Amino acid sequence: MGKETEGDNRERRRRAKEARDAGEPPASMGVTTGGSKQRRHVGHDAPHPERLEDRVLGKHDPEHALPNTRPGTPVIDELEPSLVPLEPGYWDTRFLQLDDRRVGYIDVGVGDEPLVLLHTFPLESRMWEYQFSPLSERYRLIAPDLMGFGRSDAPDTPSAYSMESWADDIAGVMADLELDRAVVIGTGLGAEVAFNLFRRHGDLVTTLVFADMRTEPDTPEERQQRDYQRDWLMRGGDVASLTDRWFELVAGDVWSRRAEAVKKAKQWAREAPRAGLIGALDAIDRRPDVWHDLMKVQVPALVVTGEGNLLVPPEMAEETAARIPRGSAVVLGGAGWFSNLESPGAFNDVLVEFLDAR
Repeated sequence: MGKETEGDNRERRRRAKEARDAGEPPASMGVTTGGSKQRRHVGHDAPHPERLEDRVLGKHDPEHALPNTRPGTPVIDELEPSLVPLEPGYWDTRFLQLDDRRVGYIDVGVGDEPLVLLHTFPLESRMWEYQFSPLSERYRLIAPDLMGFGRSDAPDTPSAYSMESWADDIAGVMADLELDRAVVIGTGLGAEVAFNLFRRHGDLVTTLVFADMRTEPDTPEERQQRDYQRDWLMRGGDVASLTDRWFELVAGDVWSRRAEAVKKAKQWAREAPRAGLIGALDAIDRRPDVWHDLMKVQVPALVVTGEGNLLVPPEMAEETAARIPRGSAVVLGGAGWFSNLESPGAFNDVLVEFLDAR
């Protein structure tokens, strides 16, 4: 997201090479725990879930406010954590051809308004399973697997992967399904793809939801870490050990309430194709700046993060929403990096309320 000279690139790669251990996997997937930029562990001193009982939709409890959350930003707790997703047979993957590649997607729901759901790295479309059942009676839900993940093809050429190519793929899926316009919802990497879809095919987007989307430039340490991760994978390093290590760093304590969700998410990450991971890491390195173009978003936009999100703390979400003319921010209590998985009931309530209020 920042500009680098070729000399900077060479130096970064040199430092990454020196930092590698003989056989130990990288510490994270795009996460750094040190470096020049301080990372605040938002939610580390947050109230225990029992103290969140009086936080309800759209209201904020000043007495128990998070230190990095401005008064007035709603913190929504997961009051009913018992939502049951559809059984797998109800959302079998469908396929379409885009040029010479196969794209997998899930298509469920009977509502008139389509919602396009874009997953994060390194997961896949099934990460939206807690949204499929509760929302399918109101909306049509289309959840593609981004190129390189899930049941979509994973080209071996890293240069095939980019925010732009992923965005163009989503436009192709919408065209194939004869969707003129849709609400586009992305989390993490998927949120950046949603943003680039708006940049390149703005006429397809009626509304945007950015969940857990980083808008800060990467630090040199983060870019160096990705070099290490990419090299590990290209040398045949174990995918599972890499993705499991990443979960240890980003999950935090909130996963204790979502044991089944974390088990599934870990398995999806372990199943990610090696070529897709390498290509995605390369694409993340080359991704265009988001921050300076946020003001160009003229459609309603909701920015969501978890109160314990290590990578997208509440103040980043608030600053992002403030730059969008019709933007608003919500913080989900008890959630971290995967807000739609960790607090699915609250996520769904926030989403429906936002869409109804447009």
